[in-house]
Amino acid sequence: MTDVDVVVVGAGLAGLTAAWTLVDAGATVQVLEAADRVGGRTRGGFTADGQWLELGGQWVSAEHSSLRGLVSRFGLQLLDAVSPGRVVHVHDGEVAAEQHEVGAAITVFAAIAESVDMGEPWHTPDAALLDEQTFAGWIRTALPNAVARAQFTAACAALFIPDPVEVSLLHAAFYFRSTGLVGALRGIDRQAQDWRIEGGPSALCERMADDLGNAVRLNAPVRKLVRDDGITAMCDGGFRRTASRAIVTAAPPMSARIAYDPILPSDRDQLSQRLHSIAVVKLYLVYDRPFWRDAGLSGEAVLDSGPIPVIMDNTPPGYPRGVLVSFIEGADSLTWHLRTPEDRRAVFTKTAVQVFGEHAANPVEYLEYDWSMNEFTRGCYSGHFPPGAWTSYGAALTAPVGAIHWAGTETSREWTGYMEGAVRSGQRAAAEVLAVT
Repeated sequence: MTDVDVVVVGAGLAGLTAAWTLVDAGATVQVLEAADRVGGRTRGGFTADGQWLELGGQWVSAEHSSLRGLVSRFGLQLLDAVSPGRVVHVHDGEVAAEQHEVGAAITVFAAIAESVDMGEPWHTPDAALLDEQTFAGWIRTALPNAVARAQFTAACAALFIPDPVEVSLLHAAFYFRSTGLVGALRGIDRQAQDWRIEGGPSALCERMADDLGNAVRLNAPVRKLVRDDGITAMCDGGFRRTASRAIVTAAPPMSARIAYDPILPSDRDQLSQRLHSIAVVKLYLVYDRPFWRDAGLSGEAVLDSGPIPVIMDNTPPGYPRGVLVSFIEGADSLTWHLRTPEDRRAVFTKTAVQVFGEHAANPVEYLEYDWSMNEFTRGCYSGHFPPGAWTSYGAALTAPVGAIHWAGTETSREWTGYMEGAVRSGQRAAAEVLAVT
């Protein structure tokens, strides 16, 4: 006799969606969340005067049908995130009048992306060749002009969190195909950033958790999953739950920290060892007003050097102050997260002055969140594939292991790395479970 039908490990968007889908179908569920809050790789924060901001994932596209359905179902509104005006491009420390030609490289990359087998990327034509080289290596070959190469790389950083040197060309092509954002490499055009959720995605997660009630348990890190006739999830303090099935929604590097009895097959374990979440710090500068709009600027900038690769206007609608957001990512984050918050504020402010002028030198507030120091994510926003991982171990990404199923944004074939990908992965995993129970 089991305690519930399904144990769900993790109360982020993937886990909450899976649980809600299962409960809606009549199943009993226990969601076990390691942290003291729900939301996973989304997180809410507030300015000193009480304005909400998103410290993790945040943007919603017109194509994010599953996420928008949840927003509507749980009584929240979508707020316009589009900032009209010009985007600033900075090359080698100087504001550039226009981008250098990268169109030919974008055309070639688009063709590679269109060739990807989204169901089984390892069966893509020339998959081994695409997977053995880094995205950075391909950029060097496709764009011999140093200026164009730097601008193409900066545009990628604005849309694709990891450093190009850390992922394979196959994974980069898969990522951009899954999101339909290849054309956005010509500049940030908000194709995936149409709206924000009222109160932030954390508000949606909290409402979903409230709807599930006692089915969600916080401060319950799953330390071991035992597969016998069913599943036993073992947590700190001797708490345990038995179920017929389990859905694990943690990113692969974090799911590998759970003990499994019996141990996982080697392909799944090797996959988890190779995938990595990117170290990233999300940064905010708050100003007395959105002064950049006076000059016809959108508040968006793409920079090809320095630790700040992109800046965006993230002022909530109706908020009288101005808010700029940025990220320190990848290799830069590994250096800068060892520095003080004052240092990170200083480099963000200096970059904002470079882009928007001296008014940017006087923010009224600074906020940040370092995802690499979150105990239960150790990075954001998604796990990524280095060279060789897709062709060698990709089939293990979503393949169930006995009664254990896998979800999380990196397992989605559409909008991987986005909140929409997380929601769709939860729906898929729930459907898998319902199909066999």
